[in-house]
Amino acid sequence: MTFLADRELRPVALAEANGLHADGLLLGRGASALEVVLTSAAEKPSVHTLREAWKARVGGRATPVLLSTGCE
Repeated sequence: MTFLADRELRPVALAEANGLHADGLLLGRGASALEVVLTSAAEKPSVHTLREAWKARVGGRATPVLLSTGCE
């Protein structure tokens, strides 16, 4: 069984940088719910690339964001 396989991904806008591609978004429930952004990359992204993508998604909000990256 795949983790979160029973959940439907929502479209997500994420600035594509250095080969990082946004695959979808999962949202938790309630106010300030956890956001899980699923991404993919052809090769392992740098820490800088991941931090920039995370910062762009958080955008100064008080919302917990988890950026998950799978390499192809």
